[in-house]
Amino acid sequence: MVSKYTTGQTILIPATIRGVEERNGNIYYKVDADLWDGVAESDVIIDDKASARVAFSKAMQKLSREIY
Repeated sequence: MVSKYTTGQTILIPATIRGVEERNGNIYYKVDADLWDGVAESDVIIDDKASARVAFSKAMQKLSREIY
């Protein structure tokens, strides 16, 4: 099988907003992603912004462990 995306990639998938709340001045959405039958490859979008955010978060966690 040849797939367009690989395990571990940060992606956007179709989801339905079920609620919204404010925490620490930021808006957060509670979502349901209908994954029972999977998501068609044609519905997946690579999320470069989220990928950068995940990489930054991992780097900060690593730095924090090295400092303490």
